Amino acid sequence: MFFELLRRALKELYELLRGIDQAMLEESVKALRLEHAELEIAFLTIVLGPLVGVKTVPTYLSLELAEALRGELKFLFTRSMRGDDVLADLMGDLGVS
Repeated sequence: MFFELLRRALKELYELLRGIDQAMLEESVKALRLEHAELEIAFLTIVLGPLVGVKTVPTYLSLELAEALRGELKFLFTRSMRGDDVLADLMGDLGVS
């Protein structure tokens, strides 16, 4: 009886530690995603800034780095072509062509 109680307590402790580990892992992933988004915004500002008048890097350098932004530029152009069509924006964000 004592050993059964001890085994159950150890199993509960093990499950608690696994839960804490999983929670820490999820928080770490969330923090990394936030950091990635912030760095992406900073990169966009550095590359696209000189094209709209914000002096961050020389224009020729931003034009060379623009190749790395092919997907983002395509997204910006399609959003600008659609104008104020909210339903089209929603469907585009959901991946519907």
